[in-house]
Amino acid sequence: GDSSIDCRMAEKRLQKVYYGDRWVVASGNEKGLQSQTLYRGEDDFPLEKAQKYINEGKRIRAITYGGETEKTWQLLADRLSYDAKEAGSQSLIIKNDFPVKDIENAWKANKKVNVLSFCDGQWFVVTETNDEPAVGQAIVTANSFEEMRDEVAASWKKDKAVQDIVLADGVWYLLTKQGSGPTGQAFYANDEFPMEKIGEKFKGGQYITSLVWDPKEEFWVFIFSKLPGGQSLSTAGDWPYDKLKSIGNVFMYGKRD
Repeated sequence: GDSSIDCRMAEKRLQKVYYGDRWVVASGNEKGLQSQTLYRGEDDFPLEKAQKYINEGKRIRAITYGGETEKTWQLLADRLSYDAKEAGSQSLIIKNDFPVKDIENAWKANKKVNVLSFCDGQWFVVTETNDEPAVGQAIVTANSFEEMRDEVAASWKKDKAVQDIVLADGVWYLLTKQGSGPTGQAFYANDEFPMEKIGEKFKGGQYITSLVWDPKEEFWVFIFSKLPGGQSLSTAGDWPYDKLKSIGNVFMYGKRD
């Protein structure tokens, strides 16, 4: 069934719309955004749209793919506020194999990875020029759930926060970011969508920053992090059009049902 947890917020922004064994919509209070564009399309990845958004100075936030019967692409882009710093120069990388060289070259050029996504058998990476002297990102791979869980713990010991987790053809990929102190993150995995557990984490000020559905083993993996603006979460069996519309300042294009 559909369920939701809500933390009251002022400037609500869409953080991610995701499909595992159900649709999941995460939104939160974020400053510095004027509006967002969410494009949903069938068939091929909407490359022209992604390029158009980049050219318009919008920051690509998420690329997802999924659905119960018809699979669709979801492309989410942020238009920054007039008083916010402009998005840096972005590049979109699409490869069949994991683009390790492209990512390493991006880091060498002081570009950070904003999006790391594996959809419909292809890798999608969005990089952006970095403001800081060094990117501080790394990618770790693991061939089993247990190994991945150990790698998460090992990263935390080095004050590296998990920015995202991606599962691709049975291999886990961790994108980490070097911090200057404890990450304040938490890890959780369950074969049910754990609304009660998520509610507990929300009360403790930890919110979902990465979620992965393992379709083969049928379980969810969550990374919780401290987020200043809180979070609202809802799940639905069908495309959550009304929920997305209620967030405000999210302009939706493409397939609606």
